[in-house]
Amino acid sequence: RQFELGRRILEIGDLPLIVAHSTLLVFPHRIINEREAEIKQREELRLATPPPLETVIQQYTADLNHDAADRLHLIRCPTLITVGAEDQVTLPEYARAVQRKIPGSRLVVLEGAGHLTNLQVPEEFNRQMLEFLSQHSM
Repeated sequence: RQFELGRRILEIGDLPLIVAHSTLLVFPHRIINEREAEIKQREELRLATPPPLETVIQQYTADLNHDAADRLHLIRCPTLITVGAEDQVTLPEYARAVQRKIPGSRLVVLEGAGHLTNLQVPEEFNRQMLEFLSQHSM
């Protein structure tokens, strides 16, 4: 429903509305309130340098139509799945379902983060990523 609503907002073409909607999906409300100046700056940057709306509409359409769940069991390389505990775009239960289908994969749920975990809890995200990579370096 979120991607369908997002696509409909994109089709309207109201860029400030699109950015506001995206912010509410990507960032937990606590982070929006606590880091208001940073969030406002990100929104202003997105308004100043927007991608072509048709490209984003196509991305939403692809998100709605693509399903590789039946092939995840074929992945044989080390796989780290990260998700924010408050992610409203790719819900933690979705990440758990993906983890169950990829043999030997590891799931890390990052507390205090929504969708953009690398921006919202960068220290913990980087720590988890570096730990995983150090275990699987060639």
